[in-house]
Amino acid sequence: MRLWGPEGAVEGLLIPVLQAIGEAWHRGEVSVAQEHLASTFLRARLQELLDLAGHPRGAPILVTTPPGERHEIGAMWAAYRLRRLGLPALYLGTDTPLPDLKALAHRLGARGVVLSVLLPESLKALPDGALEGLAPKVVLGGRGASLEEAKRLGALFAEDLKALEGLWEERA
Repeated sequence: MRLWGPEGAVEGLLIPVLQAIGEAWHRGEVSVAQEHLASTFLRARLQELLDLAGHPRGAPILVTTPPGERHEIGAMWAAYRLRRLGLPALYLGTDTPLPDLKALAHRLGARGVVLSVLLPESLKALPDGALEGLAPKVVLGGRGASLEEAKRLGALFAEDLKALEGLWEERA
């Protein structure tokens, strides 16, 4: 892992292993306790990386998951990648109520919001236009997100982390 560096280790080893464990859980080959152990380990490593990446100054980008979404690894990784670009990404945790997210974004003068989604059900539960006006820029991404859902909800869509990074290139 030392040869890969932090990004290579997370993307090339830890996230694929966690995905394999999640798929094994769905097949009944891994218990909930085993899946939680692996997730907790990866979460701790990502929190360390977030802390080491520092806290760039400026209007923040709030990173979270939509209401009902409890899977945080994607959101944490997105926040880390944005910080590595020198952007002030603030990771809020999971399952953030939209009214609270909007109020915080307004209070902090946030330049945007990023919502990471693993389970598409969390988006289907939201009404049309639910993400409009949360912040000047609202981006939806993750395995459970789609361009169609982003449009329906009033957000931009990031197909992957490279696309997410590209949406913030202006760094204004």
